[in-house]
Amino acid sequence: MKLLKILAVAAVMSSPVQASVYTDDLSRCLVERSTTEDKFALVKWMFAAASRHPAVGDIANLSEQEAEQISRDAADLFVRLVSEVCREETRRAVKYDGASAIESAFEVLGQVAGTELFSTPEVIQSLGQLESFIDADKLERVFQ
Repeated sequence: MKLLKILAVAAVMSSPVQASVYTDDLSRCLVERSTTEDKFALVKWMFAAASRHPAVGDIANLSEQEAEQISRDAADLFVRLVSEVCREETRRAVKYDGASAIESAFEVLGQVAGTELFSTPEVIQSLGQLESFIDADKLERVFQ
């Protein structure tokens, strides 16, 4: 019984803190007031960063100069969104929730931007190619 109590306390302690209304407001502002181009700039930055991983570095042809420019563009976007576009929402969120509010809000924006990226016809078609290579018979035997 003591172990169960310890596990329960650990689970509660490790669960993420619920964002307050101020962080929610900042997230909403970032999503609603960023343009499609802003979201694409964020996705490009995430892609550029991920392209540096050794597992995909050999298939991503991004020069150091291109990667640096993408990072500069993302930094400019970040500053513009928090200091101009969503200034008041940022101030309130940081005042009541701390600096982690910015991270949480940009995670939401990143998720929305990623969703938009993966909903384009070209990406959907590319993802659909996977299905043509799947051995359906082999999978069917697993689920019988």
